[in-house]
Amino acid sequence: MKTKHFFNYVILFGILLVAEILLLTATAAIPRDFIHENIKVSAEYLCEKEPFFHINHKDLASRIDRHADAILLNIAYSYDSKTPFSSAIKSAYYFNPLKNENSNLLYAVTHNVAPNYVYMRYWHGSVVFVKPLLCVMSLPQIYVLNAAVLGLLFLIAAIVLYRFYGKGACFGFVAAGIACSLWYVPLSLEYMPVFVITFSAIPLTAYIQQKHPDKIGYLFFLLGGITAYTDFLTTETLTCLIPLILLLLHHQGKQIAFCLKSGLTWICCYGLTWFFKWVLYSVVYGAQGFRDALSQTAYRTAGQAASGGLFSQMSGAIIRNLRCLFPFSFLADPHGRMITVILFPALLMLFWLIRKQKNMPSFVGIFFLLGMLPYVRFVILSNHAYIHYFFTYRAQFASVFCLFLIFWYGTDTEFLRKEWKKIRHHR
Repeated sequence: MKTKHFFNYVILFGILLVAEILLLTATAAIPRDFIHENIKVSAEYLCEKEPFFHINHKDLASRIDRHADAILLNIAYSYDSKTPFSSAIKSAYYFNPLKNENSNLLYAVTHNVAPNYVYMRYWHGSVVFVKPLLCVMSLPQIYVLNAAVLGLLFLIAAIVLYRFYGKGACFGFVAAGIACSLWYVPLSLEYMPVFVITFSAIPLTAYIQQKHPDKIGYLFFLLGGITAYTDFLTTETLTCLIPLILLLLHHQGKQIAFCLKSGLTWICCYGLTWFFKWVLYSVVYGAQGFRDALSQTAYRTAGQAASGGLFSQMSGAIIRNLRCLFPFSFLADPHGRMITVILFPALLMLFWLIRKQKNMPSFVGIFFLLGMLPYVRFVILSNHAYIHYFFTYRAQFASVFCLFLIFWYGTDTEFLRKEWKKIRHHR
């Protein structure tokens, strides 16, 4: 990397970090009274159901996480507007281990108790959007707004994909959305940020590729930082993999090194943004927070959540996430596991039979590698992916997208037409 470009990234990171801190501080400065009524209504609404519940008991993918939503609202309510900066860095909220988080939120709002639990390892950047909205609407209304925003962004992204990358990209995108049951995403604040960022990144990627191709690395850099700022460790890889797929489509498998470099800039900013949150907390409150964050990171990678050892946990994490893909999410045990495990090898065998013998696009193999990355993530963070499979499974949006593109570009359609004509002729 040239020295000039390196300093540009340093400056960009500095601007991003300052902007993120200022936004959180400004959000924390909003007086509690401004949101009290709407957050009380929201807390009562959350207490009508358990923190985790299925909208459709026959559909594994319909599990909604209101546990994390209650924590986010609790943090937003617990900010001290008199000390907004330190309060935003601390991200404390009221917690009682004897009650669930929905009840804790309602108790905090109705009894005006002080926060007693520090949740500093995340930025909780989505509160920048949620708390101002709570000034004018309650949580059920925010869920409706979520659906409108996500639906509009999905439509815009699909149109851009069709126009700039062709039918295959558009159809693959829609297929991935169906497989990952996107219709449930707006019903949890926790699920939203990554998909909003990813779908917004699609037209941005297309525009920059057309007008300023030399600036694409800056986009990936910003996407990594914004993802670490807003995400709750849900499906974070999507904001890198989906734009990366578009880069490969645009370059038709060429300039692999350039695409790899773009992905690495995402990783760098994503990691640095997390790291600096821990540094900020350690500067303000002491080094214990940094040690706690590292301890939680180690637990999410190797902490035991399944009986049978680490290997059982890793394989279980993959199977659990696979089973949430539509339509497997409707299949009951043990058949769901069996069909899920069998189907993907069967698809690969089918592809092998009807693949192009000549003129196979060079990027088909790369799509396979990209599609496998979410499963690498499930293995590395096996504890997290095993426990939270009901939302981490949507990281496979990129895998389904890649699988569709492999079939679209890698199969011999001329061969299939000839075989179809033979079948019709014999009839």
